[in-house]
Amino acid sequence: MSENNKWSEINDEAKRIVSQIKNKGDTENKIQDLKDSLKDSVNSMEVFLKELVEIVNSSVTDEQLKEDSKKLVNSIAEELNMTINNIKAKIPSINQESEEE
Repeated sequence: MSENNKWSEINDEAKRIVSQIKNKGDTENKIQDLKDSLKDSVNSMEVFLKELVEIVNSSVTDEQLKEDSKKLVNSIAEELNMTINNIKAKIPSINQESEEE
C-alpha cells in the first residue's frame, strides 16, 4: 500500500470519527432542548391549573358547581401527571435527571 493511500485512509477515518462526534453532540443538544421544553410545559400547566382553581373559587358561587369544577381540574392534573410520567419512563435520561433534582 502506498504512503498516499495510508494517509487517505487515515484522513477518511478521522473525518468519520469527527462526524460521529458531531452527530452525538447534536443529538445530546436536541435531547436537552426536549427536556427543557417538557419542564417548561409542565411548569406552565401547573400555573394554569392553579390559576383555574383560583378563578373558580373567586367567581363561582354555587358550592356544588365549585366542588365539581375542582374535581374536574384535579382529574385533568392527575391525567397530565400520568402522561408526563409515561413520557419520562420512555426517556431514561429525563427520568434520571428528575430523580437527581
